[in-house]
Amino acid sequence: MTTLAPTTTPGPALSPARVLHSEWHKLWTVRSTWIMLAASTVLTIAGGIAIGASYESGQAADFALDPVQFLLFGTQFSQIILAVVGVLFIAGEYSTGMVRSTMVAVPRRVPVLWSKASVVAGVVFTTTLATLVVTFTSGQLFLDGTDKELSLTDRGVLGTLLGSAAGLTALALVGLGLGALLRSVPGGITAFIGGVTVLPEETAQ
Repeated sequence: MTTLAPTTTPGPALSPARVLHSEWHKLWTVRSTWIMLAASTVLTIAGGIAIGASYESGQAADFALDPVQFLLFGTQFSQIILAVVGVLFIAGEYSTGMVRSTMVAVPRRVPVLWSKASVVAGVVFTTTLATLVVTFTSGQLFLDGTDKELSLTDRGVLGTLLGSAAGLTALALVGLGLGALLRSVPGGITAFIGGVTVLPEETAQ
């Protein structure tokens, strides 16, 4: 008698939308995401308010930057924080071993990487742009009547804010890429700080 092997019905393939939803859920269920985004927001807004409150007309030597950019000094700190968000989002899975479950569910790495990049880009850009608008608006409350007085509707203001948000998002994606490459949280953060913040300063000198 011939025995037939039992047949199994394959489960539904993970669609790009399901992979994206999974990565979105992962990002927001990690406590560090909330902490890092909150810290970035607070530092950026606080920096803008501090500079706006301390500025007086005629301080061009001390504030020779673009009228919009000089209120965004806090982004010097938030760019590192946002890069850490990117590093943690992928390298953290290697440190905890969760990456094994991810690779079992989605054996091909490319869909996972693209989904992670899309989630990081969407979250960081949206959060950062909102933060920069609040920072600019809050800082301008103290600049009424000075030579740095501007409004959101003035020419070039929104473009500068959008460009700054895009630049910070790009840095977060660099952090994500370093985390994927090195598979280490300390290694990714160190590589970012050394390669993106320290090395350019040394080269410029």
